[in-house]
Amino acid sequence: MLELVVATALAEGIKFLYGQGAELLRSWRERRQAGRVSAQDLAGGTPPEGLFDGTPTFTRPDPDVLAHRATALAELLTQPALIGVLSLGDPADPSNDEQVKALAALRAVLEEIYGERLTLVGEPDRPKAGELVVRGRATAEQVYGVLAGVIARNVLGADIYGTADTKFAGPDSRVAGVVLDNSGGGGQS
Repeated sequence: MLELVVATALAEGIKFLYGQGAELLRSWRERRQAGRVSAQDLAGGTPPEGLFDGTPTFTRPDPDVLAHRATALAELLTQPALIGVLSLGDPADPSNDEQVKALAALRAVLEEIYGERLTLVGEPDRPKAGELVVRGRATAEQVYGVLAGVIARNVLGADIYGTADTKFAGPDSRVAGVVLDNSGGGGQS
């Protein structure tokens, strides 16, 4: 996890991911006002050599996910622990819970938006950067049928996460975070 990453990787991770998040949010807001938002308009930058364990592309941001997560992203970009390292010269410290939690939360939102893992060099027990992530969430007051965060068929090479919440499920209804049909790989939770 992030606690085990060396201070240099933590500092560079904060700088790069903060920059990605800020640029993504800025360009999304501008394009939304202009009435045109596409993944091509929102593609990210190139990370510094050796920052990630793997090869993230930063080329597939999902404008719908970004629209849904824009407020959370904006709030994360105001976290004092991130701003301290970025602007105030605070040392990056892997034992600093505030820095680690702020970076982990920022990374989770960016992974959701880009649909790929963003694993820093030196992080044990995480999929390599660039591996696909499928996430979904579904909520409903009442369900009379199927409600799922993700319904997938024949998925290979992706981690799949989903949640589903309802106040009432009718007879013979099915509520599940993930529904897989003939999945060929990837994780599930």
